[in-house]
Amino acid sequence: APLLGLDGSVRLFANGTRMLEAREQLIAQASSTRIRNVADLTLVAGIDFAGLGPLSGRLSGRYVGERVDSDYVDYLQPGEIVYPAYLVIDLSTSLRVNERLRVGLTAKNLGDEDYFEVRGYNLPGRSLGIEVQASF
Repeated sequence: APLLGLDGSVRLFANGTRMLEAREQLIAQASSTRIRNVADLTLVAGIDFAGLGPLSGRLSGRYVGERVDSDYVDYLQPGEIVYPAYLVIDLSTSLRVNERLRVGLTAKNLGDEDYFEVRGYNLPGRSLGIEVQASF
């Protein structure tokens, strides 16, 4: 932030994981299978800012690549299903009104992405929250 002529701090962050090969080996079997419900690529990135006057917050994104899982439509002979990749973007900000009062706004899944970690259990769409914190 000082490089931009601002008080406080601004922090950029990014990390990721890329699976080159992931196989599951069962002890009792000689063959291996594709590992279940683990993404081939996961990326997280964002920006944090704090101490910019009374304002602070975070904007972040999470990308999860394709995943393979068991498909139990036919319970006796389960097949494989490929879950699609998804991107979720979240925003949280807070404003310190005075020494004792802080007001915050949180927006999760800004793009209203329809995604799931397990088939049939979709995670929430876009959500907004307001927080008021008073210190005594």
